[in-house]
Amino acid sequence: MSCLPQSSSPDALVSILKRRRASLDGLPPPGDTVTNQSCKRKVRFSEPEEGAEQDETGGDSCLILLLLCLVTVVMSVGGTALYCALEDTYSHMCSDFTHNLHFYVASGRRLLEGLARWVPLPT
Repeated sequence: MSCLPQSSSPDALVSILKRRRASLDGLPPPGDTVTNQSCKRKVRFSEPEEGAEQDETGGDSCLILLLLCLVTVVMSVGGTALYCALEDTYSHMCSDFTHNLHFYVASGRRLLEGLARWVPLPT
């Protein structure tokens, strides 16, 4: 928002460059001080509420992000498995998918067997 005097003569208009140059020299910009004071905006700052802190609200977003990543992986793997089961079992994509799936399932089994040695399961 710019405040200009109400006259329409070219002499009343002040260039932005002249205004900036005057402020760099340390001189006040030319013009009426009453007009400059009426152009200033008043800004009110408010303190944040004491009840809601950033640390408390940040934990939920991390949990939502992890849940979203898990859902994305499950949908991707499920969609690929469904495609390979119903459509094209012998394609290169499906053979790579089954090879990778066997690798990850075997790695998961080894991990669970290793955890079972450290954490005895109640029988």
